[in-house]
Amino acid sequence: MRYALITDGIVTNTIALLPYNASDFPNAVSIEGLSVQIGDTYVDGRFYHNNEPVYSEQEQITDMQAALAILGYTD
Repeated sequence: MRYALITDGIVTNTIALLPYNASDFPNAVSIEGLSVQIGDTYVDGRFYHNNEPVYSEQEQITDMQAALAILGYTD
């Protein structure tokens, strides 16, 4: 799994770990399914890139489906 190493609320590195090794890195936060980069921020359990939230693929799909529904497009 992919993890971000967080120092003072900033992503300082991204690494791959097995879940049972994650406890060896107390500042590691799972970023599985997220496009997180070094320099991004981590505030209250959410990652931000250039002050914009980093959304998972599923969150993006849900948002697009809601937008299409507003426009009258349905499955």
